[in-house]
Amino acid sequence: MLVKVRIQLKWLLQAQFAGIFAAKQKGFFKAEGINAEIVNQVKVAKRIPVHCT
Repeated sequence: MLVKVRIQLKWLLQAQFAGIFAAKQKGFFKAEGINAEIVNQVKVAKRIPVHCT
């Protein structure tokens, strides 16, 4: 059984996160029993309504 894990990135998808995406694509997370979901900050921020005055 895979353990569900959400990997929250700092903000936008950038080259500094390439290792995380490569590990997921190559199946390294699944090989260790991890079901990784990669989420960028923009996707999360859209869920939270922000009201500025």
